[in-house]
Amino acid sequence: MRKLKFLTIIIILCLMGCSPDPFNGYMSDGGIHLYIVNRTENTYTGNQSLYIGGVKNNKFHITDSIISNDVIYAHTFDGNITSYTRSDIKGVQDWRPNLSLIRKISEKGAFLFIMSNGEHLFLNPFDFPTPKLEGKGLGIHIGNDGLTYDNNISQNLEIIR
Repeated sequence: MRKLKFLTIIIILCLMGCSPDPFNGYMSDGGIHLYIVNRTENTYTGNQSLYIGGVKNNKFHITDSIISNDVIYAHTFDGNITSYTRSDIKGVQDWRPNLSLIRKISEKGAFLFIMSNGEHLFLNPFDFPTPKLEGKGLGIHIGNDGLTYDNNISQNLEIIR
């Protein structure tokens, strides 16, 4: 009886590890880490949104989103910015968007971040068949020039909801 239980557990574990495309349904346990660096004197309150979707024909097709009510604070000293704050947006690490929906639209995907004041930024383009999203850190910078991100992606995409 013990051998049968042991064998059953081994078979289940082997089958779980043999999935041909682990990103086909959901991101694996690493999740996404979204942080925002604010280099302005402004504090932003609530309703920051992070969307994921497919990019096709210069259009961004939203497939899933997460909305945060976290406050993005700024540090000031005597009216002059002397440092910046880093805000980690809660809930994003547990977010598991279904990547199969994106794959039905296109072999290219991306994220869209929209702040409470309406400013937006497309970021982190990724491609199938193996998007590198596990443990991905998305760092957005708020400056006096607007929003910036390290990886370039066209900001002229039409948003399709």
